[in-house]
Amino acid sequence: MIRQNLTVRCKYGLHLLMASQIAKITTSSASAVHVRCRGCPQVNACSALRIMLLEATEGTPIEVTVEGSDEATVLKALEHVFEEGGGI
Repeated sequence: MIRQNLTVRCKYGLHLLMASQIAKITTSSASAVHVRCRGCPQVNACSALRIMLLEATEGTPIEVTVEGSDEATVLKALEHVFEEGGGI
């Protein structure tokens, strides 16, 4: 299991495009992926809607937990999404 904090870098916060990209990565992986922020309950990262409900703004740290056979690959892909801000 890998647990890491990733920071929302996009000025628009964790928007729908980012949430969709995260859900797409996690849905196609063999690992279980969960996210949480600011004391919110942990949510399954396979759901863009649940990710959006975190209401994470720019600068918010998101705790990502990945557990499974491809956890390192999944985390690297998620890091890319957070660094690129979902392409916006």
